[in-house]
Amino acid sequence: MTDTVHPLNKLMAERISRIVDLNIMGIDIIAKSLEIPLQDQVCGILEVNAAPGFRMHLNPTIGTSRNVGATVVDMLFPPGSKHSIPIVAVTGTNGKTTTARLISHILKTNGNKVGMASTDAVTIDNVPILFGDYSGPEGAKKVIMDSSIDYAVLEVARGGILRRGLGYEESDVGVLLNISSDHLGEGGMHTLEELTRLKSTVTEAVKETGYAVLNADDPLVLSRIDKVKASPILFSKEPDNKAIKANYDKGNVNVILKNSIITIEKKGYSLPVENVCNIPITFDGKAAFNIENVLAAVASSYALGLDIKQIRKGVISFTPSMDYSRGRMNIIDMGEFKVVIDYGHNPGAINATGEFIKSLMPGKKIRMASSVGNRRDQDILEFGSALAKYYDHIVICDPDQRHREIGETADIVKQGLISGGFKNNMITIIMDEREATKTALEMAKSGDLVVLQVDNLEQVIKDVFDFKEKLKKFTVA
Repeated sequence: MTDTVHPLNKLMAERISRIVDLNIMGIDIIAKSLEIPLQDQVCGILEVNAAPGFRMHLNPTIGTSRNVGATVVDMLFPPGSKHSIPIVAVTGTNGKTTTARLISHILKTNGNKVGMASTDAVTIDNVPILFGDYSGPEGAKKVIMDSSIDYAVLEVARGGILRRGLGYEESDVGVLLNISSDHLGEGGMHTLEELTRLKSTVTEAVKETGYAVLNADDPLVLSRIDKVKASPILFSKEPDNKAIKANYDKGNVNVILKNSIITIEKKGYSLPVENVCNIPITFDGKAAFNIENVLAAVASSYALGLDIKQIRKGVISFTPSMDYSRGRMNIIDMGEFKVVIDYGHNPGAINATGEFIKSLMPGKKIRMASSVGNRRDQDILEFGSALAKYYDHIVICDPDQRHREIGETADIVKQGLISGGFKNNMITIIMDEREATKTALEMAKSGDLVVLQVDNLEQVIKDVFDFKEKLKKFTVA
């Protein structure tokens, strides 16, 4: 309202605002003048607009230009009020989703409302609002625009950065987990060094007052430490790591595995968080890949200001179950054998999880492998060769051919398996994922382990539990 509007008309407009319950509104009035009370003239209110236009106020045909937008912003965000959401961004080749989920869980467990974008969905306060791969800027946008959240946790994938950037200007915490060969040859990325430079955008786009969390056990990750403007927090499974010692000497924070205990260290203090054996997703400390993810999540949570008690509460209550970590190292007991559902789909993931998976059951290791068609031939060959080191039989399917012919990817995986020492009778090719899942499950004997690398996660989960019910009925009969 301008200063020429009569005080009684102003009071009437404020009353209408309270009745309609809108603090920003436009009221369309037909009257001779607003400089005299409306009750003293023939007039009427035409409508109330919930989204009034500003143009006629900023650039009126007649009269003085008034910056009503500034007034609205000052009302919505008074000086000194909270006006931004703390952002945690997580990237790397493997472990992004698990780490983002764990950070979100730690925050949520301590009473915060968290928005998360990942390769699976956009979730607000643990409720999925969008399904699909939202590890790019569109996911970041959907999370950050929700003013109800206390924190934004964003999984950031290579493709999103290449195509459209990060989706935010700066974060409060940026995490770089690891770098290994994946998607090389796409988007101008041909070497690991180029991939590292791309992914390190996440740690370089952290506020100077924020923290860059880096894996000190990965030389490629560590090579980018001098590029960050934020305070570096290093994490490592090796307390004697030279980079860890150098970071400590500079007065920075480290998160390390010390005598099987996750420990936060800085000059002047050492804070034990929890023994890894008590953290469910490390599987009694046997899953080294998830120990790294825990170290990163602890470092991120500490950077956000959570204390040891709060962090411990989160890490010990996060389980590798369908509820907390769907599609990531979920183990299902089928009775005489077990099934693992896991998304790992590149050589780095196969090598990182291989020894742990071999230790789960004494019998044969059977894997249904799929969905690597958008990699280079040499990467698919390497994927097959990596599988050959840890498994006794591979069922190859190809539900998403990407740009390839049907069966082309499967044939390349087979070549990789054979080059890794597999025989033809150790390989089964079935294009349909559901049929491949059924075949792998039917192969299993007592003591065996079936690992399912899935594309259609929900369908495969349903099929596995349906198969389990059939086994129960057969056993009873």
